[in-house]
Amino acid sequence: MRVVRVGDISVKQELGATVRVLMKPEDGLANLSITRVDLVPGSATQEHRHDTDQVVYVLEGKLLLSGGGEQHRVVAGDLIYIPAGFTHRHEPIGEVDLKQLALFVPTRSS
Repeated sequence: MRVVRVGDISVKQELGATVRVLMKPEDGLANLSITRVDLVPGSATQEHRHDTDQVVYVLEGKLLLSGGGEQHRVVAGDLIYIPAGFTHRHEPIGEVDLKQLALFVPTRSS
């Protein structure tokens, strides 16, 4: 069993968001990483992509997810799958902070 204490979680600003890496492979999760990503109203991430598949669970707020010529409005409780290499952008909608939990999962070929 492993407990990561709140005081041990690093906080950084990245791609227009506040990012907290909650657990990573070094914590015993094999190749899985779990990250909390928060954005305030009026902010947005830059377009970006990851080398791994990404699964995002929206904890609070609303999100406009853009990528590949598509736009999706996503709300708290929705789950998003973003394949490795897919260029995308997260933008909170409304007056409430967007809080999301992101899991980064290696692709089968990784």
